Amino acid sequence: MLKQAFAILLPLAALGLFSGQSNYSNIEITELKPATLQGEAMIADNLKGRPLYHQASRELWLSGAKNIWRWNLETSSVTRYEMPVSARSPFRILGVTPNEVVGFDEGIIWIFEHSAKKWSALEAKFDAKCPAITSAATGLLDEGAYFILSRCGIYVFSLKGRSVILHRAKSDLDTTNTAVVRTDKPGYLAVVFPHKRELIKFTVSGALANYESVYSAKSEIRGVAGDSDALFAWTRKAVVVFDWSLKRRQVVPVTGQRKIATFGAAKVVHVLTFDDGAVEFMDLASKRKLYSKVSLKHVQNVDFIEDDRYMVVSSSLVSPRVFRVTPGG
Repeated sequence: MLKQAFAILLPLAALGLFSGQSNYSNIEITELKPATLQGEAMIADNLKGRPLYHQASRELWLSGAKNIWRWNLETSSVTRYEMPVSARSPFRILGVTPNEVVGFDEGIIWIFEHSAKKWSALEAKFDAKCPAITSAATGLLDEGAYFILSRCGIYVFSLKGRSVILHRAKSDLDTTNTAVVRTDKPGYLAVVFPHKRELIKFTVSGALANYESVYSAKSEIRGVAGDSDALFAWTRKAVVVFDWSLKRRQVVPVTGQRKIATFGAAKVVHVLTFDDGAVEFMDLASKRKLYSKVSLKHVQNVDFIEDDRYMVVSSSLVSPRVFRVTPGG
């Protein structure tokens, strides 16, 4: 598996993926529009993190200033659900199940039963001296358990047990970046995230938790992404490739003046966005560089969903943009 992944990555420099060469194939990305936002253009105001996607129903959930939104990507319909008055702004969606939406503000975890349109606040609270930050990295650890990166450690929330545990770090953490999760065996999991120039691995095995620096870059690590075979960390001028034992395999540099804005990894395609708005894809099956005429600026995150059928782009200026991706010839 790893040999195959890195056989794919190795031709990138030769193909000029980061060099600005013009030997492109085409890729069709069609932007999807919701039927209506009902006048609530502030849907992006609190979207510091990523939208949440429910696979079975092909729905994207978004948080706004006073509402959460349910966007069906197949029908383009949008449903608005008003948040309780006592919920603080900003509000962050943490996870989506077939029946519930899990979210939090900086003080409380909320559960929304969307079929009954019922909100409930959990008694489980965050540490007052270590608030959960709604712009921080979050994610699904395993079924019914989520993590929230905070300044002084990682919170683990169990939906089944309705409990919150804080695993404290020895020093303050940078909460503004992305994180990826790897579960190699039952009862063990690892969260990997950047902290300045360091790549940090947080592991939980049973009741034991540990933080360790596994890589140091020459400049700030801007984010991380992963697929089934490899982990990718990027700076403004390079993508660093690791296997899942976190051994470095390759550093792919950017040439020229432009800088990487973000990097996205999916099963069949990788994508880079640059500070000049350029978007470049790598089709992993054909090992070809693909180009899109769409320009994306101020990008914060790129995610792929539905077996790479949809690409979700979050930026600092506009609401999330969703594209249907169709590789061309």
